[in-house]
Amino acid sequence: MAMHGMRPRNRGRRDAAGGRDTATTRLGPSGGETMSRQRIPTRAEAIAALEDLYEQVPAIECKGLCHDSCTSIDASELERERLAARGVTLPVHMSYERLQALIATGKTPRCPALSPLNTCSVYDVRPLICRVFGVVRDRSDLIRGGLRCEHGCIPDATIDASELFRALRQIEELSIAVTGVPRSRRL
Repeated sequence: MAMHGMRPRNRGRRDAAGGRDTATTRLGPSGGETMSRQRIPTRAEAIAALEDLYEQVPAIECKGLCHDSCTSIDASELERERLAARGVTLPVHMSYERLQALIATGKTPRCPALSPLNTCSVYDVRPLICRVFGVVRDRSDLIRGGLRCEHGCIPDATIDASELFRALRQIEELSIAVTGVPRSRRL
């Protein structure tokens, strides 16, 4: 199931009382279209579009052994808001180099969504980056260390890094359109 063919469902036009342009919002498969010339989606439409993108991620039968990989993650502002609504605040994402330095000192950060039993407490609203763990087939410098499961969990299908980055870009554009907060301004 290739993520490059993803198209969020059209949730219809918003009436003039909503104060927004009524042109149809559509994120293209290339991820290169920008939201600036398109209608700003409602929060409900944005969440539905996120869910549509998430549904395109291949399934993986997880053995529940990957909690050590749940360290410093990043997410779009919209994804962060969904986590915050469930009581989880992600810390500011740190660079790969900083994360590796912490790991080397034995101070590996723990994802605040992990429960005492090492399960995800917000599994149903987890960000895309968590959902693709174990299904990305490329191990490139762009992914630095890869997103393959080291515990032998086998996905139904895989995606490549370009598909992952295209989906991340689509989510970021959607998030900025709704929240107005890009990742770089969150710091």
